[in-house]
Amino acid sequence: MAAAPAPQPVDPKSPPARPRGRLALTLFVGLAAALAFALVFTAFAPRLLFWQLVDLSPSPTNPPDVNRAIDTLRQVEDPGVRITTPTNRVINWRLLFPALAHYLHLSRTAFLALPFVGVFLALAYAGWVVAVGSGDRRLAFLATALAGTASWFFVSTGWLAYFDAWYVLGMLLASFTPSRWILFLVALLSPWVDERFLLALPLCLVVRGIGLGMGWGAGQGREPGRIKVGSRLMGELGLCVLAAFPYVAVRLASLALDRHESSAAHVKEHLATLPGFGSLLEGLWFGLRLDWAFVAVAVAATFVRRGSLWGVGLFLMILATLATNLAMAHDLSRSVSTLMPVVVLGMVLLARSPRRHVAWIFAGLLLGNLALPAAHVVAGWDDRIRLHNLFSEWKGYTMPSSLSAEVAVSRGKSYMERKELPKALECFEKAVRDFPDLAQGHLQLGMCLHRMERLNEAEEAFSVAVKRFPDEPMFVYFRGLVRFSLGMEAGAERDLQRALDLAPPGAYFRPDTEQKLAQLRARAAKASPR
Repeated sequence: MAAAPAPQPVDPKSPPARPRGRLALTLFVGLAAALAFALVFTAFAPRLLFWQLVDLSPSPTNPPDVNRAIDTLRQVEDPGVRITTPTNRVINWRLLFPALAHYLHLSRTAFLALPFVGVFLALAYAGWVVAVGSGDRRLAFLATALAGTASWFFVSTGWLAYFDAWYVLGMLLASFTPSRWILFLVALLSPWVDERFLLALPLCLVVRGIGLGMGWGAGQGREPGRIKVGSRLMGELGLCVLAAFPYVAVRLASLALDRHESSAAHVKEHLATLPGFGSLLEGLWFGLRLDWAFVAVAVAATFVRRGSLWGVGLFLMILATLATNLAMAHDLSRSVSTLMPVVVLGMVLLARSPRRHVAWIFAGLLLGNLALPAAHVVAGWDDRIRLHNLFSEWKGYTMPSSLSAEVAVSRGKSYMERKELPKALECFEKAVRDFPDLAQGHLQLGMCLHRMERLNEAEEAFSVAVKRFPDEPMFVYFRGLVRFSLGMEAGAERDLQRALDLAPPGAYFRPDTEQKLAQLRARAAKASPR
């Protein structure tokens, strides 16, 4: 019996055969993106519990999971609103999606779902590029899933109203689309999603030039010998400059007129607190993790296939892009997402390699990224934010705990600020049920009932708190106030005196306590027989 012929190696410089049927390929990459999304989302889920805090008031101390959404939802209501929260000032010009949501009258849920749509589209396009560039759909699926195991996915699916997936999609389109019209639209719109796009655009054009020189990527469907890479790239650079000009002109005019100076203040503050070397290394690693292998492949393969000029150019552009982005943002791991075009370039180059067992390399890297820890790294934070699987996060979301009680208290305090007292009361009651040992839960419950003028219930709530926390002066003080309002003068006097005995010298409520004690004793003196 004749032996089967050995497989012929693929010439890495020859254009790959297009997968038959554009519709079939579209359906395939859509399915691959959906499966990849489900796989990575299950392995690295958002902190669902914190999403309940989206109703908080703007504050730099809010969890990052909802901090940006609080101010961005204000932009949806009024795209011209001035954002002054220090951690969110950078969004004053990221107006594309808030403006669309405002004028299309999107619901809050629909608006907050837009980053998830961007994640699906970015995954699908990454899969499309690898499928067309390699002709191997197995590798395209593995590449799609690997693309989702980087920081841009975790940010877009975990931190509400972060549109990283859309600017990553813009970078991939700028790097690989054959259409100049799409390139123009991407360069026109993407800066209004995130200015990081402009910082990464030179790198995208270098990746585009590498693909052109090999007869694929932006030059799909043309013979490599007929493509004049330099002249075409210069023309496309001019196209991008023309498209981005409105954004740049508006920003420069704003700075000249001293309007929205907050962006400059953000950069100035950040440069004054640059991260340490250890935090920087952690941020670099957690930005891509094992996807760094594809960055290495992209640089090495470019040296071999396109020459040292392109190889050195790509390497230097990677360093410049990283340095620029890391110098402008505290969220270190998130900034590394600007290298996603290089990651996809490395995937295509590895997939086109004549070496055997390439699929096993892709599969091993995917399993490694799914098994290794993932985290958000932000400069200035003592602890990185670790990501957990969906089952763990769902358990934390549904099961009572000290954390769920703290979240309920935070929501209730926000409702109290807006004078939505019934909603606040529900939150504080939940906090006390979930974790009876949380002192803030009892305190806020009693204060809310007091403000609702349900004095008997407030007195009962503070009595429960006093029994549970007998040495806490605040509870005794507030119960004394409620008893004072109810006319329970003897009980009020005992509580207020006890509060004075327990309180430290500088306690803010001491003057009020002493005043009310004096009133009570004056009444008692008048009422007593001479």
